[in-house]
Amino acid sequence: MILQQLIQYYQENTDSLPAFGCEYKEISFVVLLSVEGDFLDIQDTRTLTGEGGKMLVPQSVKRSGTGAYPNCLWDNLKYVFGIGSYKNAKQQESLQEKRISFLNNVKRLSQTLSENKEVQAVVRFLESDFLKKLEKHPLWKEIIKLNVYLSFSVENTHRLVCQEDSVMQAISSFSKSQSEEESSFCLLTGNVDPVARLHPIIQGVYGAQGSGASLISYNLDSVESFGKQQGYNAPISESAAFAYSTALNHLLESSQKVAFNQSMTIVFWSQKKSCFEDVFSDFLKLSSKESLTSVLSSFAESEEDSLPFYVHALSPNGARLSLRFSWTGSIGELKKRIKKHFEDLEVVNFAKDQKLYSIYSLLHAFSPCHDVKYIQPNLAGEFLFSVLNDHAYPQNLLATLIGSLSDEEGVSHKRVSLLKSCMNRSSGTVKLHSSLDLLNQNMGYLLGRLFAIFEAANKMSKKKKEGPTTYSFYKIASIVPKRIFPHLLNRYAIHMHSLPEKRVEYFQKIRDLVVESLVVFPSNLSLKDQGQFAVGYYHQKQKIFLEIKKDE
Repeated sequence: MILQQLIQYYQENTDSLPAFGCEYKEISFVVLLSVEGDFLDIQDTRTLTGEGGKMLVPQSVKRSGTGAYPNCLWDNLKYVFGIGSYKNAKQQESLQEKRISFLNNVKRLSQTLSENKEVQAVVRFLESDFLKKLEKHPLWKEIIKLNVYLSFSVENTHRLVCQEDSVMQAISSFSKSQSEEESSFCLLTGNVDPVARLHPIIQGVYGAQGSGASLISYNLDSVESFGKQQGYNAPISESAAFAYSTALNHLLESSQKVAFNQSMTIVFWSQKKSCFEDVFSDFLKLSSKESLTSVLSSFAESEEDSLPFYVHALSPNGARLSLRFSWTGSIGELKKRIKKHFEDLEVVNFAKDQKLYSIYSLLHAFSPCHDVKYIQPNLAGEFLFSVLNDHAYPQNLLATLIGSLSDEEGVSHKRVSLLKSCMNRSSGTVKLHSSLDLLNQNMGYLLGRLFAIFEAANKMSKKKKEGPTTYSFYKIASIVPKRIFPHLLNRYAIHMHSLPEKRVEYFQKIRDLVVESLVVFPSNLSLKDQGQFAVGYYHQKQKIFLEIKKDE
């Protein structure tokens, strides 16, 4: 499904995307020549960040194995000038092979375009003793050190030689003629066209190889059948392969991409350019220090709601990519599901302003070391997929959240919001409220409330510096209450002696409301009851904070 959608995206954005047989590449330096092929200068086209300028060039060839595969009229130093860091004879021979292949490629083009003076100028320059002239240029040492992409330009043309119209047409015609005998029925378009033996590489997926990876690839004997090898196993035309790869590479370079960690990169777009694309980007990736409250106004009904919206999650696997999940629906449908997601997360927070968290920020809540790159490989994708489809959260999310409560962040607003939503979305559980629920008689919830009362009394006590804090017993109290709550009751009684009479009456009153529903302390709590414990603890803590603040 993703391939058809990407082809459709390319067809609807042909004005802003490269034509068939072309692509945008970062060309860092341009060798300026005269019409006679004499060297004039080297132009530095890099940006302030050190990246090469994006220029339209003939599509790069896919390099595999040890052969020489030159690009047409642009490439790196090894191909253009035969210069590299290789030292032994075999490696030097390989460099020369690459240089000669690049020169022969340009010669072949010059034979087709015998009247094109620009291509002839490049041939004359490459056949000359050019190194002596290049070595005198002040940029030469830097070019050798960086080994970036170079191309050629002829004076007074103000463009690359490969960008000339007749050159582009000749390159496109040559590519088509190579595969005319290999035409077949295209699985994506339904047309009989030349088949792509190897598909273009995809760049920009976090965690994949730096040189790029393939979304479609058949390079194993086990996937060959009936004598069909590589791309002929599942025939996709050259034009369709170019369209989907160009569209995907464009999306991966734009703001319509979010990389969560090494296991998942998200690309998304609407059928027509819409404001919701920016809103959805914020929903996915705003940092943990930012709030989504400001974008809530964007979820009102609008004319864009009927537009189809596409979300795809890509995962790297060495030189290949896999599609983790896809979501397709309307913008209006997605707005409703995101609103429902925010409603499920709603929990009171009297201490600070209410916040709405992005997916990226929520992932931090249960990531080891608060770094999403350490999160379980499947958990991030399954969590986002459940939000987009309004499903129950992944089964292992509850255990992961509860396991993280004992770190320095503790029982935070963000984590309690996730716990509440996680348990409410799962079937067969009591629905948790956003604030203190006096009717909730779950044993874990009641014990969490009682623990919050003990902790508050400890913090207000004059003896709070004596011995460990009450919160230091949180983990054991939420797992095996029977072992620690009798001790906590004794500590609570001691703390009561150092509190003002007014505070003693307040704590005794709210403690009695909880204790009257407790018959006995259980020996252990289940995973869901531990979640209830955390929510009850947070609710009661917020209630105490509000009432004492009002009293003061």
